[in-house]
Amino acid sequence: MRFTKLEGAGNDFVCVETRSGEALEDPSALARHVCDRRRGVGADGLLVLGPSDVASARMTVWNADGSLADMCGNALRCSALVLHMNGAADELDIETDSGVLEATVLSRDGTEGSVRTGLGRPESVVRTVLEVEERSMEVDTLRVGNPVCVLWTDSLEEAPVSHLGPRLAAHPFFPAGTNVAFAQRMGADKVRQRTWERGCGETMACGTGAAAVCVSGAMSGRTGRAVDVSLPGGTLQVEWRDGDDQLLLTGPARVVFRGDATWR
Repeated sequence: MRFTKLEGAGNDFVCVETRSGEALEDPSALARHVCDRRRGVGADGLLVLGPSDVASARMTVWNADGSLADMCGNALRCSALVLHMNGAADELDIETDSGVLEATVLSRDGTEGSVRTGLGRPESVVRTVLEVEERSMEVDTLRVGNPVCVLWTDSLEEAPVSHLGPRLAAHPFFPAGTNVAFAQRMGADKVRQRTWERGCGETMACGTGAAAVCVSGAMSGRTGRAVDVSLPGGTLQVEWRDGDDQLLLTGPARVVFRGDATWR
């Protein structure tokens, strides 16, 4: 099985292309196998690029624990990079479980580039108070392809990401689970963020989480509608466009290496 290891702002994926139509046997088990950082290739998720009747390709992402992700903003950029390297135009459409989304390769130098993606409009935006271990906290919850819970903090270093992250991700308020974004305002156009992702734990970056933080920041008056989001793995640019409320996410994508793996 041929694969490509990719990363976008440190959020890494094992990509398998099946665009000729062949199906992967048990992709959930494959994800658990190849994403293992000691016994496998190592990644946050398995990225499968298959054929599509309505777009350049269909992107499916399986988390490291074998669960199916609704969408992934960083994987979307990595998908666009792979497709562009295979001859696709600068502007292309990619089918996901959250609909057909647009991507534009802004620049590419060999196996790395800068990609802008459209994530659609935020949905199901709710500000609420959740109780966790007898502690009340105000959060913003919304869908940006994935469900995201945004929690603002005065100190990202002291934020209890590994403790509160999994508890909020599995809170009864979120029957299907959620990603949890911890955000710190650094200015009207700058934010720092750490994210606990359902299915893989804390990651170096989360694109849909960054988009959710942009929406939450703008709605609460903490930021404007365009922000640079600094994550442990790099910086993403997010714009919540005025007028049509479309979310645009721009950031890096890079091929780390290619290889062969035995599966079944």
